[in-house]
Amino acid sequence: MRYAFIDECGSTALFRPEDPVLALAAVVTDSPRRLELIARRAMRRLPQPRPEIKASQISRGLLEWILSAVASEPLAIACVCVDKRSATRRLRDPEEMYRLAAGRLVYACVSDSPELSITLDRRYTRGRLSDELDLALRLAASAARLTISYQDSLKRKELQIADCVAWAVAQRRRCGDDRIFQLIAEKVVFEETIALP
Repeated sequence: MRYAFIDECGSTALFRPEDPVLALAAVVTDSPRRLELIARRAMRRLPQPRPEIKASQISRGLLEWILSAVASEPLAIACVCVDKRSATRRLRDPEEMYRLAAGRLVYACVSDSPELSITLDRRYTRGRLSDELDLALRLAASAARLTISYQDSLKRKELQIADCVAWAVAQRRRCGDDRIFQLIAEKVVFEETIALP
C-alpha cells in the first residue's frame, strides 16, 4: 500500500488578486515515517518553537532545507493548480473547484498505486462538505482501493510536508518564482493546471 498526503495553498475565493491560484499537492510514499522525520528535524531548526510547520511562516532557508530533504527521498509528487485568474463569473458552489482539483490529484495518484491511503488536512467541519469531497475522490479513484482520512496537520507531520510542497507549487504559478519548485521538480510525476470558465 502507498500513502498520499494532500494539502493546499490558496483558497476557493474568486476575484482576489492577492490569491490568484489554488494549488493542491500530494506527496506519495511507501514510508510515511520518513516524511514525519523530515518535519521533526525541521521543527528543531526553527528559531522559536511552533506547534507546526507552515511554509508561509518559515524562513526561505528552512523551506529550501525541507524541500531538499523531500527531494532526496524515494517518493512521488503530484500537483494540480487551479488558475482562478481565468474565471469570468462566480461559481454557485466554490468548493466544487477544490473537489475538481482534489479528484484530478487522486486520479493521478491511483494510476500508479491501485491501493492507496489518502490523508488530507481537515478542511471541513460540516459533514455534507466532507461527504461531497469523499464522493468526488472515490469517483476519481475508479476501481482502486482507497482509504480516505481527514487529520489535523498538528498531529500528522506528513501534512506539514505536503503544505510546503503545495506552497512551492503555488509560488510558481502565483508569481513565477520557479526557484523553490525546482528543488522538488524531479519528483513531480503529474502536474496539471485547470483554467476556470
